[in-house]
Amino acid sequence: MAASPQSARAARTFVAEVLSEWDDHRRVEAAALLVSELVTNAIVHGDGPIQLSVDRTAHHAVLRVEVADHGSGLPTAQAVAADALSGRGLAIVAAVADRWGIQPTSTGKRVWFELSDV
Repeated sequence: MAASPQSARAARTFVAEVLSEWDDHRRVEAAALLVSELVTNAIVHGDGPIQLSVDRTAHHAVLRVEVADHGSGLPTAQAVAADALSGRGLAIVAAVADRWGIQPTSTGKRVWFELSDV
């Protein structure tokens, strides 16, 4: 997907549609929030087109969402002032996801999160 102001909304919609098709309604809200944070970070701090993937384990216990971009820097969670207007994205991901991480790639980076079904 192209990096644009509409990308976060499109990613939320896509994830919600995939989970609805999979009859996985319990994780829609959390997954939509987290993918929105990751796509927004890719728009603001990344470069080039954004790739989004949604997958789950064979027994459907773990949902994994990945957002890749071509930006060279690796994101870090940071402390922000209480009145700051931005900077909480990865802290939100860390608080809501069961697991998350960052993988450098040959063309940029991939940031992912997992939500368990337990």
